Amino acid sequence: MPPSHPCPGADALARLADASAAPAERATLTAHVERCPLCRGIVGGLSRAQGREPSVAAPAPEPRASGSASVAYAPRNLWWVAWVTHAVLALGVGLAAWWLFGRTGK
Repeated sequence: MPPSHPCPGADALARLADASAAPAERATLTAHVERCPLCRGIVGGLSRAQGREPSVAAPAPEPRASGSASVAYAPRNLWWVAWVTHAVLALGVGLAAWWLFGRTGK
């Protein structure tokens, strides 16, 4: 979600990343960065480039209600897919070998 006010400049974000911002500026920037994923990514990248931990952590994910649809793939018992794939490949290799080397009389 885009912020409702303009993002701070690159110089201000760099000051936040290297911890050289004045306390009042740091509080204002931190409040913005906590709400703005774009600026949070910039500050995090600058901090990591300087060998530091990001000064502003990403917010914790919101808990989902039980029974809600999951976006992640839920693995199922699909052992048969691997078996069928291997069988089809073996059959294809066998037919190709027969076609290339095994046909006699032609």
